[in-house]
Amino acid sequence: MRAMGFEVSRSAPESALAEFWENASDYLPPSGCLVIARDQTGEIVACGMMKPLDHFTGELKRFFVAEKARGTETGRALILAREEAARDIGLKRLIADTLTPNVEMRDLYPKLGFVELDTPIQTTTYKDQPELRPHLHYLAKDLRGARTTRPALASGAKPGLGLRKRSPRKPGRDGSWARRRSAQLWWLIA
Repeated sequence: MRAMGFEVSRSAPESALAEFWENASDYLPPSGCLVIARDQTGEIVACGMMKPLDHFTGELKRFFVAEKARGTETGRALILAREEAARDIGLKRLIADTLTPNVEMRDLYPKLGFVELDTPIQTTTYKDQPELRPHLHYLAKDLRGARTTRPALASGAKPGLGLRKRSPRKPGRDGSWARRRSAQLWWLIA
């Protein structure tokens, strides 16, 4: 956030980390999900999480795409993966917040059916980082409608970054809930 020009409390990173560990079970199955994207060498290049805010609403959190993976549809695939997990869990709405300088995210969310809201939502960031409230944008998507279609890969994108049809929900051979979606995209599902 400092790189975006925001002065935030020195405790902000520790606060966000503490919030995650205090609520880790909300970010993991069966309540939420964790999505991780890897490049061709196996390096993690992106991640995103989803946790429930209430029985009907999920919040998209901890979304990051490394510079080298930007422009490859990885961000779009991560949002769609978390949307699919939210539907599978039975959630009816997804919300997200992002900062004013994050133009890429403010541009991408509406392309995937999210609508910017006029009033604040008490998201995790809203509660945990009050100094950022004037700079937050809140977006929501009703999941009861049609599903967002799978994106085509951008020119120059590496193959395999798109989503594939999900296999039935059951633990893997090793007993974990990890699911391989493509050559690069993994996530934990409910």
